Amino acid sequence: MLSFEAVGLGVVAACAALVSSLFTLNLIRPAALVGDEHEYAETFRSGARRVVWVRVPGLRIIYAAVSALTGWSMSRSGRYVGIVSGACAVGAVTILAVAWAGPVAGVFTAIPLILMTERSILSVHLWPDTLLSLLIAGFICALSAENWPAAGIVLALAVMVRFDCLSWSLIAAVAAVFQGATVIDWLAAALPTLTALAVLSVMNGLKRGVWLPDTTWRFNLRVLARDAEVRNTPIRQLMLAELAGSPMSETRSLLGAAAALMARVRVLAGPETFLTEKMLICDEGKYRNRIGRLGAINLEYSFTLALLGFIFLVPLEFTLLVWTVLWLFAVLTLVNTRSRYRQIITPLICLGAGVGLAHQFTTPYSLDEALFRAPLVLGSIAVLAVAPRRREN
Repeated sequence: MLSFEAVGLGVVAACAALVSSLFTLNLIRPAALVGDEHEYAETFRSGARRVVWVRVPGLRIIYAAVSALTGWSMSRSGRYVGIVSGACAVGAVTILAVAWAGPVAGVFTAIPLILMTERSILSVHLWPDTLLSLLIAGFICALSAENWPAAGIVLALAVMVRFDCLSWSLIAAVAAVFQGATVIDWLAAALPTLTALAVLSVMNGLKRGVWLPDTTWRFNLRVLARDAEVRNTPIRQLMLAELAGSPMSETRSLLGAAAALMARVRVLAGPETFLTEKMLICDEGKYRNRIGRLGAINLEYSFTLALLGFIFLVPLEFTLLVWTVLWLFAVLTLVNTRSRYRQIITPLICLGAGVGLAHQFTTPYSLDEALFRAPLVLGSIAVLAVAPRRREN
């Protein structure tokens, strides 16, 4: 059972994050939709557009439901879904931190998330990353409690929002093995997702002739292949080349593939690039003037500092948390191309760093532990320093 202290602190953290996001919405006042936001804002009655892939419809269904209940437009509904789900994600990991390591850990987990400019800005846009940060927090809660039906439902929701979340099934599988799950537990965790994918495949086959639930993963993997072939090319250009069907070279360089992966690691773990290049440099919506210099610095470096804190501080006995972050980081590096995707794991990283920092007040690291952790942090900094710099736009 969760304590009143954990729930109370989680509610306070969620309310503070909600205020932070609402303040950000009022501050930046985003007017124009950007990139994939146009697709997410379409109603199901919109006129037909040229379809280059089939995408799972979960996010649009959620936005449409909120729109139907409130009378808001799809874009406004999407912004408030992001704001509320982002605040709930902060509250969820705060509750976990208090349950695992006490109220000090909850405070250390919540404060960076509440103050993180990147989290606040992404929460007022229509991309699914913020909603997925809530779902992965709920997924960890369900697996920690060995509540397999809940884990299965959350996994199905996540896959319906973004197909790449099917990779979360490996997290559940590893947890099931180590927790000695029964056959009934395995079925409870797997059936909701399998059912949703089967239904979507049939619907897409009948409507579009594509007997798959989603095809965006194929596009992302082909962009990865182009990335290995052509170095130092902005991600946007690689995506446009794939959309145009430009031929790829038959030769592949191992060095080129390694450099492409290093560049993706830097995009995902290093200074923020998506919002910085798309919103600040292009000045769409005049973000730079509105968030100020300190806000821009916060936007660019806060995630990287949180990640380094996670590497140095996270207690290794929290194996589910560590394994989840490592696996999702690897998946995001391979499949995704934008720094905004890391928002999915941001609350988990702050959770690990916050719990680890709280532990230092009760059981500080021994010299051996500190000597083990320090090279990991220094090595991570070195990787980010030597990795090729890659523009997104």
